[in-house]
Amino acid sequence: ALLEAECVGAKLKMLDAARKLYAGEIDAVPDWEENACPPASAPLPLTTPQKCGAPTFKELLPKFLEEGAKKWMPRTLASYKAVFEIYLERFGERCLDSITHRELLEFRDDILAKLPKHKAHHPELARLPLEEVVKAEPKYERISIKTLNEKLIALENYMGWCCKHEFIDRNHAQDLLLSDRRNPRTQRAPYDKEDL
Repeated sequence: ALLEAECVGAKLKMLDAARKLYAGEIDAVPDWEENACPPASAPLPLTTPQKCGAPTFKELLPKFLEEGAKKWMPRTLASYKAVFEIYLERFGERCLDSITHRELLEFRDDILAKLPKHKAHHPELARLPLEEVVKAEPKYERISIKTLNEKLIALENYMGWCCKHEFIDRNHAQDLLLSDRRNPRTQRAPYDKEDL
């Protein structure tokens, strides 16, 4: 009975490792302990896809944007569509419930915060993956904290919508915003005197 319990425990560890590998939480599965189970038992194949507990990031996005289009201004909808192109590149195929808060923090700090300002105005960056764009970033001015927070708000709203409709249990995109400690007097005014 003890050997059987050890075997079940080893199989559960292997299943958990396979789930984490499939979800992208780890890069490799730890070595299988060959003596953990009798020889007749074999590890489960890792190539068998496992079902997620939630839809993928990209599956629900059209419905979210469709609902939003009914209440947002056209400019907001266009802005959200542009922002979600960034998120789709990184998270599009991922199950929503596999995306962690820590992963979103790292994405914010390592990718979003380093994106160049007006990326669309730089054709040489248009087709590059995000990691390559960020590597090229020192040549370009970075997006502002305000713009970064606007991108994060779009993500928080989407994940909140998914949570509200019970596709996920928790909104891991909450509490990602950065505080803007710049002096408001030194920031660009929203209008020039001539505009008024």
